[in-house]
Order: sequence, then structure tokens, then C-alpha cells
Amino acid sequence: MNRLLLTLGLGFSILMVQGQVTFHVGGNYTLLASHTKHFNSQPVTGNTGFSSLQAAYTIKESFANGPGLSLHLSYGRALGNAIKIEAGLGYELLTYQRQLEIFFEETDNLFVDPDNPAIVGEPLFADPFGDVSPVIENSDNYGKTKLHYLMLPVMASISPMKRIRIGGTLIISSLLAVTETTNELSYSLNFNSLQDLDTNNDGIISIVEYNQGLIGSYEVREKTSHTKKGYNPLQISAGINVTYDLLRSIALGAQYTQGLTSIYSEEKIITEDVLPSRISLSLSIRLLDRG
Repeated sequence: MNRLLLTLGLGFSILMVQGQVTFHVGGNYTLLASHTKHFNSQPVTGNTGFSSLQAAYTIKESFANGPGLSLHLSYGRALGNAIKIEAGLGYELLTYQRQLEIFFEETDNLFVDPDNPAIVGEPLFADPFGDVSPVIENSDNYGKTKLHYLMLPVMASISPMKRIRIGGTLIISSLLAVTETTNELSYSLNFNSLQDLDTNNDGIISIVEYNQGLIGSYEVREKTSHTKKGYNPLQISAGINVTYDLLRSIALGAQYTQGLTSIYSEEKIITEDVLPSRISLSLSIRLLDRG
């Protein structure tokens, strides 16, 4: 054990003889593409008095992209006059809002409206005549998601001209935490009656009470989920970046990063893999320079 600690200490000391330690802080904007997928359900015999439930429908998966941030510390060494290699450790936040819409194309004894999409997570009500309408709309926050990652970036860059560097980045990220806004639906049934005025054949006005039977009431509340189930624990991304040295120890950077693995695991994928791409702007401050 002592020999291992001594080896690690000597290795760190050798690294610190030459190299640069840099702190990077930046904002990112997540870009997630929309997808659609066609489905054909199989007839199912139900116990509701109807013979079958079947439909042809299309699911549209769309995203409202959002801002995030990243922080990381890197150690870099120059290889010659133009090439630089860096490795780092840090934190990244991705935000977006996911929405799923179902467009029914053909129906058979299915209480839906083919002309309007059904929003996943939004409760629907079907009356005895087959008319379907939303009981209450989803909250504005439904589907909002925040993903927190521990990231390990490895970067290589060249300097084609003074103060400018162009490079590539490979990032391996481990999912730390998830915050997702969903709906929680409560439903209750109550007997209700209605009083009205009625006139019989003799012209006598009387008060008649009509029994409306069971009347349902709905309440939708926002619910925050922190489960990581359905999300990939690891993310792999690759990117290109450009930096400009404002001063000897301060630089501005711009980067485009493309996810190579899906945000969601198989059980949460609806249409196809969701590959996160993002654009980011960053400020880099050199804390130590022993070049």
C-alpha cells in the first residue's frame, strides 16, 4: 500500500513539473431531435362490453430544448510547439422538456378522436357516446427533465495560428441524478342530483329532482421523480472546439458536442434512440502553468 502511494505521489510530482492546470466554466444548450413512429395495435377482447380495441396510430416524440452548464478542471501538456493534450474531471447539467403525442389514424370501437392527438400524461374522459375530451390539461412543467452528470473529458488540440486552438474532445459521463416532472392523477365519484321546474298536463308547476348518478371529478398534481430507471447510466460524446486566448491565462471557447449513446435505456425509448447534441460557450482560466 505504501509503495502504491509513493508511486502515485512520484507520478503526480513528475506531471506537475511541466503542464497546465485550467478551470473551465460554461453554459450549454441541449439539442434533441423530434421523432415519429407508426404502430399497429392488435385486437384485444376487453371486459367493457365492447368486442375489441384496436387502432393504427403514430407517436410523435418532441422536445423543448433548454440551457444547462458545465464545470471542469483539466490538466494539459504540450507536445511540441503546436499540439496539446488535456484530461479533466467535472460536472455537466442537461435540461429539456419531453412531450409524447399520439395521433390515431384508424379506430375500431376505440373511444378516441382521430382528429386530435392524445397527449401522454394527460387524462382523457370518454362518455357513453364515444366522445373523448381532455379533462384537464397537463401543467406547463410536465416532462421537464434535468440530468446531472460526472464527466471525464479528454481533449487534443492544435494551434494553427497565434492565440487560436482547434481541437477534438471525447467525453465519458456518468449519470449522477435525475429530476423529472410528471403528473399524479386522482379521481373520485360522487352521487349528484339536479332540481328543475316541471309543468304537468293541468298546468301545475312542480319541482322535479333528476338523479344524474355518479359524477366523476379529477385532480392533476405535479409530481417530481428522481428515479434513474430508464436512463442510461453512461453517456459517450464527441465534440469539436475552438478557443481564443484573450490573455495569457484566460481564453474563450465554443464547442459542439454530439452524443453517441442514447439518453434513455431500452425500457424508456418510445420511438428511437435520443442522442443529445449540445452547443456551448466557455471561459477558461489557467490556474497553474509550468510549461
